[in-house]
Amino acid sequence: MAQVNSMLQEVQADVQAVKVSQAKTATDVANLYDKLEQADARIMDLERENGRLDREARERARQYEDLRKALQDMENRERRNNLRLMGVKEHAENGKPRELVRGIISEALGINLSESELQRVHRTSGPLPNEDQPPRPFVMRFHSYLEKEKVLAAAIQRSRGRRGIMWNDCKISFFPDLTRDVVEKRKKFTDVRRKLHDLDIRFTLAYPAVLRFTWKGEKKRFDDPRKAMDLIADSRQKE
Repeated sequence: MAQVNSMLQEVQADVQAVKVSQAKTATDVANLYDKLEQADARIMDLERENGRLDREARERARQYEDLRKALQDMENRERRNNLRLMGVKEHAENGKPRELVRGIISEALGINLSESELQRVHRTSGPLPNEDQPPRPFVMRFHSYLEKEKVLAAAIQRSRGRRGIMWNDCKISFFPDLTRDVVEKRKKFTDVRRKLHDLDIRFTLAYPAVLRFTWKGEKKRFDDPRKAMDLIADSRQKE
């Protein structure tokens, strides 16, 4: 009996130890569950905060793009009465750029401008180019948009089919004075414009960069130069 009692006591002790261990395990599981719930709540808070920051970032990016476009538009509107004259040798103005440019417009384009019609003329800023580099362009500001357009139209007409206008052994060109972004957009149309020149098809590159021309009696409008080239290529293949 003493031996049985001893064995029972040992079993009871083992059972008690198991109960204590189970209670500790249950407490640990409960604590772990609480920590998991806290972690899940924190993750949800972080996800909500991340979503809010992402929305704010997208909104600020949109506002920045809208502001950039507005500033670009304002700057281009400020330049709408301006033209650029390329190709005139450095120092040709001899300190009198407005008189020189008035003379060039008169001799090369046959348009006589008064001093009030051509308000300002200056070379673009920057270091003096080397002899093997192109000269800096002139920027001209006209009194009105119509006067500027008259000069530009005459320059386009004179240069049509000639690849430029010659003045005093200089090959000169007149261009609208546009911002860098707009110039880069318009540059992408260079190849298709050359193709249209070769086909003797008149076109217009409208602001900011929209190509318009009539193709087989139908008016076309492109803001992607690749689509314009595809139209020409497909039509040529079918002929």
